[in-house]
Amino acid sequence: MKRETKKIRIVWAEGLNTKELKKLRKEIELALSDPDYAIIANHEIHWDEIKIKKNSTLRIVWADSINDKEVINLREQVDKALSDPNYIIITNYEIHWNEI
Repeated sequence: MKRETKKIRIVWAEGLNTKELKKLRKEIELALSDPDYAIIANHEIHWDEIKIKKNSTLRIVWADSINDKEVINLREQVDKALSDPNYIIITNYEIHWNEI
């Protein structure tokens, strides 16, 4: 029996403020809806697409040195991404994801 998988998209660009992150989200949404659209930026952008197994038992997601408020925000984004295949996790800090 083949295990079903789905994809989680994680994008980060370190040091951006909230307004810049919102703009980046719009750029990403445009790029996903139009394969000819190119994202052009004056800052480094990282994009990971992670395949997750359906009914996985353990996921570990971490971001070094973020405060409690950001941990809660990241938790909310991860939960949204797990329930909505079109939701993209976008942050201004690096994220690591491990699925066991």
